[in-house]
Amino acid sequence: MAVAGALLVYRRAMSRIVLPVLLVAVLLTAAVFPLSGCGSEDVSDKLGSRLMALIDAEKRGEAESFAQSRLIDLVDGSVRVSIKCVSGQFGAAIKVAADLGTVEFISERSEQVQALIPITSLTALAREKSIKRIREPIKGKTMTDG
Repeated sequence: MAVAGALLVYRRAMSRIVLPVLLVAVLLTAAVFPLSGCGSEDVSDKLGSRLMALIDAEKRGEAESFAQSRLIDLVDGSVRVSIKCVSGQFGAAIKVAADLGTVEFISERSEQVQALIPITSLTALAREKSIKRIREPIKGKTMTDG
């Protein structure tokens, strides 16, 4: 009988004190350390400021002049981008890029895809969970470029 009484006291203590404290601790931890890759990233975080500005210019009908003045590589309304994939999602990222545009180059080692994506599809690409980051590809220079 004494054991049953001790268990009852323990159960009450757990339900009144310990469980609420644990719940608060879990909620605070989640607020301070949000899980990455769970959709919390904003589209603009994935795209970066230059591509976001290009999207805005497209909406105003000024994409070509905007791209030309900033040396952004446009081809028939599509922009050349380098897509960094979420680890383990390389195949899914390639499929999404191919569905939205034209895949030009893939690097399985660095989990990156280079593609021509229509400006109007950039936000759809950024919303995909398999995509970590979308940037303009690094432009190479030759020794004679100065």
